[in-house]
Amino acid sequence: MQVALVQRILPPYRLGPLDAVAREIGRRHPGARLCVYHGDADPGAVRDSSDFESIRVPSWGRRVIWQRLGAIGPLVDVDLVVSEFSLRLLSSVWLLVRCRLAGVPFLWWGSGCEEWNEAGDRPMNRLRRAIRRRLVRAADGMVVYGDQARDYYLGLGARWAVTAPNTIDTTVVDHALGAMPTGTCRATREHLGIDPDARVLLFVGRLHSRKQVDGLLWALAELGRSRTDLAAVVVGDGPGRETLEALANQLGPGQVVFTGAITDPYQLSAIYAASDVAFFPGQAGLGVVSAMAHGVPVVVATGEGPELEALVDGVAGFRADPDSGVSPHEALACLLDDPALSAALGRGARDMATSYRSVRRMAHGFVDALDRAAAPASPVAIEGTPVEVAVLGPTPPPVHGVAVMFETVLTQLDADPRLDLRHVEVGDPAKGRNFGVFTWNNARAALVDVARGGYTLMIRRPAVAYLSLSQNRWAFLRDSLLVVAARCAGASVVVHLHGAHFGRFRRDSNPVLRRFIDGVLGSVDRAIVLGEGLRHLLGPSFPAERVRVVPNGIDLPEHVASKSGPSEFRVLFMGVLDETKGFVELIRAWPAVRDRLPGARLTCAGRWESDSLRHRVASEIDDLGLQGAVEFPGVVTGEAKSRLLHEVDAFCLPTHYSLEGLPVVILEAMAAGLPVVSTPRGAIAEIVEEGGSGFLVPEHDGVALAERLLRLGVDQELRSSMGRRGKELHGLRYTADRFASRIADILLEATTA
Repeated sequence: MQVALVQRILPPYRLGPLDAVAREIGRRHPGARLCVYHGDADPGAVRDSSDFESIRVPSWGRRVIWQRLGAIGPLVDVDLVVSEFSLRLLSSVWLLVRCRLAGVPFLWWGSGCEEWNEAGDRPMNRLRRAIRRRLVRAADGMVVYGDQARDYYLGLGARWAVTAPNTIDTTVVDHALGAMPTGTCRATREHLGIDPDARVLLFVGRLHSRKQVDGLLWALAELGRSRTDLAAVVVGDGPGRETLEALANQLGPGQVVFTGAITDPYQLSAIYAASDVAFFPGQAGLGVVSAMAHGVPVVVATGEGPELEALVDGVAGFRADPDSGVSPHEALACLLDDPALSAALGRGARDMATSYRSVRRMAHGFVDALDRAAAPASPVAIEGTPVEVAVLGPTPPPVHGVAVMFETVLTQLDADPRLDLRHVEVGDPAKGRNFGVFTWNNARAALVDVARGGYTLMIRRPAVAYLSLSQNRWAFLRDSLLVVAARCAGASVVVHLHGAHFGRFRRDSNPVLRRFIDGVLGSVDRAIVLGEGLRHLLGPSFPAERVRVVPNGIDLPEHVASKSGPSEFRVLFMGVLDETKGFVELIRAWPAVRDRLPGARLTCAGRWESDSLRHRVASEIDDLGLQGAVEFPGVVTGEAKSRLLHEVDAFCLPTHYSLEGLPVVILEAMAAGLPVVSTPRGAIAEIVEEGGSGFLVPEHDGVALAERLLRLGVDQELRSSMGRRGKELHGLRYTADRFASRIADILLEATTA
C-alpha cells in the first residue's frame, strides 16, 4: 500500500505526527509506505523525517499555489491520495480529477476553520462555500481535525468524515521538559528582558487578524490598572506584527516581548516554562494544544478552532467566549491571583493533551480513514436501500435504436427496488444523423448535455453513472467530459457501446487522440457490448474482465396475424431511409423478386434522411417499373408498428451502416414471428441464425439478396418455420425484461468495482 499525502508546506510540528501515521500504516499494512509531497524549501523538513518519505516538489504562486504533482508519478502505483483541503492549492483539484479518472481513492484533510473564516453573506464567501461543497462531494471522504469539523464537512455533503485530532508530538515536549535544567524559567525571562518575578501571559501563533492578538494587549492594559507585575510574550510572525508592536507601545501598561516565529522545540519549551497563562483571544490553533502539553493553563475568548475541543472548561483552563458570561480579563485575573488553581489547571491541561490530543490517537484516526477509503465499496443495495444511478442518454423522439434501449432501461427498471434511476436527457433530438460533424449547433447541444449531466452528477452524487459511448471524435469528447464529471462526483462508470464502429474509430484516430481515448476508458468500471464478437472494440489496453456482453432486448404487443394472400409476398424494411441501411439496394433487387412473384410488395417504413434522396429513389422506382410495388408509409410507431409487423411475411435489413450494432427492429421482427434477411454487420450474425431464423447475405450483393427473398416467397412453410424459430429465440434471449435485468446486474456490480 502506498499513500501519497500532499501539503503546501511541511512545518516542523508536522514531522512527529506524520512519523506516527507512517508507523501506524506500516503496522496495519506491512510493507506499506507514506510519501509526503510538499513545497517547503526548508531542507530540514526532509532531513528530520524518518518514518515517511518526504519529497519536495516545485510550486508556483502565493495567493493561489500550483505544485508540480507529476512527481507523484503514474497513479497506478498509488493506492490512495490525501490532500490538504485548501482552495489556494489549486493543483490538488487537478489531482482529484486524475484520481477520479484512475479510480484511485482521494481524501481531503481539512481543519474545518472555513466554518468561521468564510461565514457571512459576502459574495466571495458564498462562492468559496459553493466551491467547497463541490469539492467535498467529489472526494471519497474526509480526514478532519475534530468532531466539529466532521459535522461541518458532513453538512457540506461529504460522504463521510473521520476525526484525526490535530496535535503535536508530545514525546518531543516530554523530552524537552525532561532535559530542561533547574532555573530555566528564571533564565528564560532574563534572556527575554522580563522581570523574573513577573506574571507572564503567552500567545503562540500566526499574527493575523483572525487571531485577534490585539485582544491580548487590551486585556493586559485592563489588568495593568490593578497590578504592576505583568508581562506578555508573543511568539509568532505574520502580517499584523508591525501594527501589534505599535499598539503595544501605545498602551504601554506592561512589558510585551515579540520573539518572532520559533521552531526549535527546546527553545519553545523554555518559553512555555517561563509563562503562567496562555491566552488566545481569537481563532485558536495548535498553540492551545502545545500550551496544554507543557502544563500551561489556557484561556480562550472565542469558540473558533477545532483544537478547542481539547480544552475542557474548568479542567484545563477557562473559556471566556461571549456565551460563557465571563470576560477574558476576569478569567485571566482568576488564574493570576490564585497560583494553586493555576497549577491544578496546568496539570489538567497536561493530562488532556497527552490523552485526548495524543499523537497515537491522531495516527489511529488518520489510518482509520485510509482503511475506510481503501476498503471495497459496499455491494449492492442493503436492507432495501436502493443504489442511485444516473442514466445519461436519449429517449424518443426521434425513434432510433439507442433512444429505444434507454427508454427500455428506464421503463423496465423503474420498479426495481434495488435501483433509484435519475434520467438526464443527453443527445440533441434535432440533429438527426448528423454524427461526427462539428457544427455550432452540435457544439451548443454538447455543451448543454455536459452542463446538465455534470450538474446532476455533482448535486446528486449517484453511486453509478450509465451512459452510451459514442463512436466519433466530437461526440466522444462530450462523453469523455461526462465520464470525468461522473468520476469527480465519485460515481462508478458503466458505458454501453450500441454499435460496432468504436474499434475502427479508435484504430483510425491519430496517436494523440488514441491515447486520450485509452485514458478515458481507463476510468471506466464496466463496458457493455452487444455481442461476443465485439468484446475487442475498446482496444487491447482495456481489461477484458471489465467487458460484459448484453444483446438488446425489446417487446412487441401481440396482434392477430393478417398475412398476405397466396399470390402476394410482402416484405418489410423498417429504419431510417438512408442508403447505408441498404434499402436502395433492396429496391434495386426487387424486380428480380417480382419476375417470379408478380404480386410481391415491398414496404419501406421510416423517415427519409433527405429530400434529395427521396426524389432520387422515386425516380429510380419509376425507371425500374416498380410503381405500386413499393410503398413508403413514413415513420410507424406504437400499435401501428406492431400491426404492420404482423401483417407482412418477412423482414429485410441489408444494412452496411458503419455504426450498426444490433438493430432493435430485427428483434421486433423476430418477436412478430418474421423470418429475417440481413447482413452480418455488427452483432447481427449472433442474433439471426443462418438457415434457422433467417438468412445472412453479403453486403452490397443484390443477387444473393433477391435469391434469399425468393426462397422465402415461394416456400410458405420455410417462412413459417423460420418465423417460429425467431419468435422462440426472442422469448428466450431478447425480451425487454431479460435485457433490463442484465443491465441492472451490471450497474449493481459496478458499485463493487
